[in-house]
Amino acid sequence: MKKSEALNILGLQDGASDDDIKKAHRKLVIENHPDKFGADAAARAKAEEKTKLINEARDVLLSRKWTPEYSTAGTPYGAPFTYQPYTRPNGNGQNPQGDNPFAGWPFSGVDFVWTTWDAQGNPHTYRSSGKEGSSGGNPFGGNRADNPFSTSNPFTGSIPFDFSPFGQTRTPEQMLEEEKRSLRSDLEVFAVKIAILAACILFSVPALGCYLYFIISIAQGVYKRLGVFSSFLVLPLLLLAFVFMPVANGPVGIILIAFVALAFGFDIKNFVDHGRHIGTLKQKVSHHSENE
Repeated sequence: MKKSEALNILGLQDGASDDDIKKAHRKLVIENHPDKFGADAAARAKAEEKTKLINEARDVLLSRKWTPEYSTAGTPYGAPFTYQPYTRPNGNGQNPQGDNPFAGWPFSGVDFVWTTWDAQGNPHTYRSSGKEGSSGGNPFGGNRADNPFSTSNPFTGSIPFDFSPFGQTRTPEQMLEEEKRSLRSDLEVFAVKIAILAACILFSVPALGCYLYFIISIAQGVYKRLGVFSSFLVLPLLLLAFVFMPVANGPVGIILIAFVALAFGFDIKNFVDHGRHIGTLKQKVSHHSENE
C-alpha cells in the first residue's frame, strides 16, 4: 500500500504523528465494525473489507514500510530481469521454462543485479532470479570463487581494477564517506600546490611556481578521470613538462598567468561541486535513516 493511499484511508495529512494515526484508526474501526450491521450479510462483508484496509493503513504508516509512490517494479525500467509480460506460470511450447526465461542458459547460476531508488531515496535491488534483495553489501554472497564479478583477488586480496558496480550496491552512507575522502584528498593536493607556489615566489622564481601549479593541476585532473590508467601517461607528461619548463629567473608571462588562473578556477569549481554533492548525499542519508 502506498503512503498516500494509507493517509487517504485514515483521513490524515502527510506529517501526521503516531498518536494521530492511532486515534484515526480507532475511530474508523469503531465506525465500521461489522457487528453494527447485524444480519445484513452484504453490509457486514463490506465492513470487514474496509476494516482490513483500515488496519493495513495503520500498520503501513506506523512501520513506515509503504510502496513507493512511483514504483518502477514490474516494468522494463525498474527490474528488466523480472519483467516478463509474455511468459506463463506453467510454461508452454514456446517457453518451456515458464516464468524464468533464464532457466537452462549457461550462466543460470549467476544473479545479475539491477538497482533503483524510490521517491524517498531508498535503494531496491533486483536480481535476475526474480527476487528483490536488500540494499548494500554483496548480493552474490557465498564463496568469492563463485562470483565472476568479484573485486577480490584470491592471490593478493585485491586487484587494481575496481569492478564493484557489477558486484555490490553502495549505500548513501558509503557514497557520502567516499565523497568526503575525495574532498580531503583534493584539499591536500591544493595545499601542496599553494605551498610550492609560495616557496617559489619566496625564492624569486615565480614563473617556476606558476608552471608547477599548472602541471600538477593537469596531472590531478588526468588521475581523477582515468585512475590507475593515468600511470601510462606519467612519462609523456613529465617529458612535456621538462620541455616547456620556464627558466628559473624568467618572467611570468600573460599566457602562464592565464593558465594558472584557469587551473585555480577549476580547483574552486571542484570544491563547490564537492560541497554540493555532499549536501545532496546528506539529504539521502537522512531520508534513508528516517525510513529504516
